[in-house]
Amino acid sequence: MIKIDRHTVIQVLGGLMNRPDYLNDVDKYRFELSDFPTSLDKFIFSAINNLYNNGDGAGNIRSVDVINYLKGNALAAELMEKENGEVYLQDCETIGEPANFNYYYNKFKKLNFLRDLQKDSGRDISHIYCEDILNPNYAEINERFEQMTVEDILNMLKMEINGYESKFVLKSVVEESKAVDGIEQLIIDLQQKPEIGCKLQGDIVNTITRGGRKGKLYLRSAGSGVGKTRSMVGDACNIAYPIRFDRKKNKWVSTGSCEKVLYVMTEQDPDEIKTMILAYLTGYNEEIFLYGTYGEKEMPRIQQAIDIMKKYEDNMLFAHIPDPCASAVKNLFRRYNIQHGVENIFYDYIFSSPAMLNEYRDLKLREDVCLRLFTTTLKNLAVELNAFIMTSTQVSNDDDEKGGFRDFKNVQGSKAIVNLADFACIMSRPTKAELQELAGFMGSFSFIPNLVTDVYKNRRGRWNMVRIWSHNDLGCCRREDLFVTTVDMKPIKEFQVVQFDSTAYGDFHELCDLYNEGIVSDTIYEEYYSTSDIKPEDLVVDSAAAFEDDEDNKRRLSEKDFSDFLTF
Repeated sequence: MIKIDRHTVIQVLGGLMNRPDYLNDVDKYRFELSDFPTSLDKFIFSAINNLYNNGDGAGNIRSVDVINYLKGNALAAELMEKENGEVYLQDCETIGEPANFNYYYNKFKKLNFLRDLQKDSGRDISHIYCEDILNPNYAEINERFEQMTVEDILNMLKMEINGYESKFVLKSVVEESKAVDGIEQLIIDLQQKPEIGCKLQGDIVNTITRGGRKGKLYLRSAGSGVGKTRSMVGDACNIAYPIRFDRKKNKWVSTGSCEKVLYVMTEQDPDEIKTMILAYLTGYNEEIFLYGTYGEKEMPRIQQAIDIMKKYEDNMLFAHIPDPCASAVKNLFRRYNIQHGVENIFYDYIFSSPAMLNEYRDLKLREDVCLRLFTTTLKNLAVELNAFIMTSTQVSNDDDEKGGFRDFKNVQGSKAIVNLADFACIMSRPTKAELQELAGFMGSFSFIPNLVTDVYKNRRGRWNMVRIWSHNDLGCCRREDLFVTTVDMKPIKEFQVVQFDSTAYGDFHELCDLYNEGIVSDTIYEEYYSTSDIKPEDLVVDSAAAFEDDEDNKRRLSEKDFSDFLTF
């Protein structure tokens, strides 16, 4: 029976200890407990794997970490003592070199493959790998083995049985069924759990997309300065934080959603996003944070926003990848999904980075093909992790003054990017001509839409090739949908907003009441304010309304038809 040499095992275990994130790269590396030849090796691998998945070894795992972990298992502790495991682990940590990991992993898997083949079928594999040093072809066989991959060995075996395969095996696999199969259960499942996702900003957007659905990739494109990043931050906050301050009602209100989010930035740094989050939660323009003009009047609401961020600190997680590539993104997304349970990921911007182009350099691919492959990675991750992924791109050939409906032809880079998205749209500013067509709307509402979103792809959705007109407050990353039209600016009278049920996340009204009474939570109050100069009476929120209540608008519009807001 083939034996796996100790040096190879030490290099594999040591490589995993020094670079445990290899465990995430399941496209390249896959381990089974049975791969390891001894019980001690199996215990050590299990410890490394569990320490990493529990988040205790994000950078590297030291021998002392494994030793302490195995002390909790009597059999493992006995083996460690009997087989001098501490020294063995120190050798793994010292000798294991991540730079050589790929070579030793491939050798490790090849030997395991041949061992299993030999054990399960009794097949003679001496022509592939030879352990008999007296064999005259020993050096030649093993030198060739060093150059082979598992796939090469499989191909060699396939060639040996090719005649039988072509004669007896049907190579095309066809899955057959009837349309009626499982239909009753499907109806029950959809009624109990409709195909909807977490709430994004804007009632019309949510109605059209059915929210941010798990397993889907959404693409939102826009020109520079239109607000791609700020819209993305606002949507991320809408999912992560269940409450925010409503400037019209002058109080904290529940927005419903409360899920974990990973926000991946490529061009911004974390502090830039943090001030946007504070602006979103408080309703204050981000400018007051950037200029430092907030004072005694603003501080109570700001402190309450900080309290919210502390309460839900695990709901908004950051990662910064200034030079992204597909392998780094796969590793990152899988790690946060496995270790932190993240199912909503915002990747701020798809672009041709040096690392991405270098990753596909050997394939000699065009830039647009590289972008397509990278987007394919995002789509595959959405399906694999059952996660909602939102990303964005720039637009090209965009004439702001020309206006009109924009579609995939305006997306910068590879047009094939759009093919992979489940939902795709382009945001832009309305032109003067378009606003003139909306003169009736402006006269009725005392403000004008400053953003139009052209929806040109909506897989498994009723509403497509429509234009959503919104008021986008870039200063606090909030977007409010106003109405929706066809591509030629006609009203869609049959369109009705669907309100999502957010009770699955819990009831946050009591928390809102707490903040509206002018205090933060007891825990944060005791931890923070007990040593602060701020007094409880200083935490009362100013009751002066900063914005007009929308009830007045509702009264004035109650007898108007949608077409009254448009002129043709």
